[in-house]
Amino acid sequence: MASPRTQAIRTLHRQWCGLFDAPGADAEAILRSTFQGCRQALESRQSELLALNYPVESMLCPSTALPQRIARLEQALGAPIPLSLACFWQEVGGVSLVSLGDYVHLDFWQEQGLGDACCDGLYIEALHADAEDYFLSEWEEFQDSPEEFYFPLSPDAYHKDDVSGGAGYGLRVQRGQSDVLTPWLGYEGSAAEQDWGQAFDFVGYLRWSLLVHAGFPGFAAEAAFAPIRDRLLSRIEVF
Repeated sequence: MASPRTQAIRTLHRQWCGLFDAPGADAEAILRSTFQGCRQALESRQSELLALNYPVESMLCPSTALPQRIARLEQALGAPIPLSLACFWQEVGGVSLVSLGDYVHLDFWQEQGLGDACCDGLYIEALHADAEDYFLSEWEEFQDSPEEFYFPLSPDAYHKDDVSGGAGYGLRVQRGQSDVLTPWLGYEGSAAEQDWGQAFDFVGYLRWSLLVHAGFPGFAAEAAFAPIRDRLLSRIEVF
């Protein structure tokens, strides 16, 4: 059964989804305002984690030269970047609550008695130069695939903790369509979605991860994480 906090955030999200159906709704303005709130929540999360001596230093990752990068991607793909992703890149940039490469976050969680579960810390790739090249190379390899292309924006829970896992999380590119509620791929059929009560779109996933599980949904069932989660959520503003 969903917790009261999950139910409250889910209700907020459903009401937010309804904003796009209002006559004359400005989808881009709604998304930009939402991601401005998301950035404030992430800045709060960053401060709280640093106070806990969490070892991940570069949690927020700004993007640069975005109009040119987005234009090049759209030209290559022949399709618009999902509006929600474009607005996220513009207002937030990117975020990493894990340390990919040296995985120093694993030692921290081990010290908290949380070494047996993958934290699944929130990670969304910023559109920097290396990411642009990576997305374009993925698109080139995708040409002979029968599947729909999606932006690989995050490793899965296992890869984030240096364990062999499956496909990452991301957003699908759909030709001729820019869907503000683009499905977040990688969580379909998961226990998380069952608790949330519907499939995740991008903003729904961000709210689930940050506002319900303090940025580490992999620890949802871990009793040792509860006091840390409560501290991290005590001052965060909803968005």
